[in-house]
Amino acid sequence: MNKKFNFFICFMLFPACAFAAAENETSKLPDSGFYQKFVTAAWLDEHDNDKEALKLYKELDAAMPEQTAIIESICYIAIDEQDSATMDKYIPLLLKIAPERASSLSIYGTWLWSKGRFSEALSYYKKAIQKDPENPETVFKYVTLLTTIDSDKAIAFLKDVSKKYPKISGLVSAQIANLYLENNDLKGAEEYLKQSVEELPGLAETHIALAKIYESEGKPDSALAQYLEMEQSGLADSETLTKIGAYYILKKQKSTAMDYFIKAKKADNANPAVAQFLAADAEGKGDYSSALKYLKDSRDFDKTPSYWIRASYYLDQMNDEAGSVAMLRDAYKKFNKNAEVGFYYTFALFDLKDYKTARGVAEDILKVSPDNKTVLFQYAFILEKQKKYSKMQKVLLKVIALDPNNANALNFLGYYLVDKTDKTEEGGNYIKRAIALDPKDPAFTDSLAWYYYKSAQAAKALDLLKGIDVKSADDPEIYFHFAAAYEAQKDYEESAKYYRLVLKAEPDNKAAKKGLARVAKKQNLK
Repeated sequence: MNKKFNFFICFMLFPACAFAAAENETSKLPDSGFYQKFVTAAWLDEHDNDKEALKLYKELDAAMPEQTAIIESICYIAIDEQDSATMDKYIPLLLKIAPERASSLSIYGTWLWSKGRFSEALSYYKKAIQKDPENPETVFKYVTLLTTIDSDKAIAFLKDVSKKYPKISGLVSAQIANLYLENNDLKGAEEYLKQSVEELPGLAETHIALAKIYESEGKPDSALAQYLEMEQSGLADSETLTKIGAYYILKKQKSTAMDYFIKAKKADNANPAVAQFLAADAEGKGDYSSALKYLKDSRDFDKTPSYWIRASYYLDQMNDEAGSVAMLRDAYKKFNKNAEVGFYYTFALFDLKDYKTARGVAEDILKVSPDNKTVLFQYAFILEKQKKYSKMQKVLLKVIALDPNNANALNFLGYYLVDKTDKTEEGGNYIKRAIALDPKDPAFTDSLAWYYYKSAQAAKALDLLKGIDVKSADDPEIYFHFAAAYEAQKDYEESAKYYRLVLKAEPDNKAAKKGLARVAKKQNLK
């Protein structure tokens, strides 16, 4: 609320105006209860309890009508609250009882403005300025209204005010700069912002506006200098300190940057940008416990799904698998089955082999976003684990229809057709399409090798498999394909070696157990 008096000024002014009218013997002097009510109204007014303050002021007016301080207070509250009925009743009355006061003229101008009577409003603001030329509030109201009519005239008026009244020159320069900014005249704005900063260094808004101009002009050092000046002047809040930290990150001065992020956190412990910077720094150091704490400190944590996903990752890195999954589960409920959260939640459930719950989550997401390719692809994996092959195949075909160049979907479908059905050639074609899109992917190479094996071309399969870095891949399925291809080539020793590698990773793999027994028997027969 724009206060016209603070509490103490109201208290001092009221007696003079209250007694001014009490000159005949029928006038009633205010009693102690009246004064107490006035003090209470002024206190409520000062503390932004407008509704109760207005009620008391109206009661005071009823008890002692047409007292300037009371009527003026009613008018200001009515303007702030956009109370048209109260404005219509009391603002004309204020002008009637105090027509020479600058504040009465300014209030009347504001009332006319609210009625759309712009020219008349300007004339009353102008009269108010003539009586109180150094009142910045009236000046800025006049200029704001004038700007809507003629911004050039507004700028000219402010320049004249700045020259005539040096006491408010700094504020006026800032207002001129704002008008230039509205007209996208950065050069003009910069000139007056510099003047404002020089004349009124304690105004944070001018430093920030000037810094933003420097940023738009690609002058980061000049922008940083403005923020540093704010810090030196005691004007820097948490956001400003965060800006300084970010600039030092760009300057590759990480240690200095972190000092500023810590200062910013002390100024505002819940600053979201600071939380992200500090969490990322802690994550980079492998300190996931601190990273989690920083992230949770952010005031945005409870309303940002991505924060919960990150927190789940930190818990996972801390070997708290249960906590990690619980974080995603709670986030999925909290954020009304958010698709991004749900996607990561299905992954977590998949890793826990809770395929039933994972499938339910995926299906919930797909009800809302049926063409979400990422979720559809994960859904296919879940269906494959549940041996729902017919449904899985339909899902993969939908992914490919939505994205014909989805190499992973092409490979997945192709491998399934080669491995589980008699559609070997059809499957091979899908795999070849995947290989054409990404020839270096070892999973695609392995799938193509398996296609050749299933097509009775074991030698060709082995040639492809030997091109895979098996140590890096360390995949029991690739080991199994090596074993089968070597067995088809009657190289039982190599086949047995790879069957053993499969069983080392998956001791309960029945196919590998049978294969090892089979080649061992053939070795003994030699």
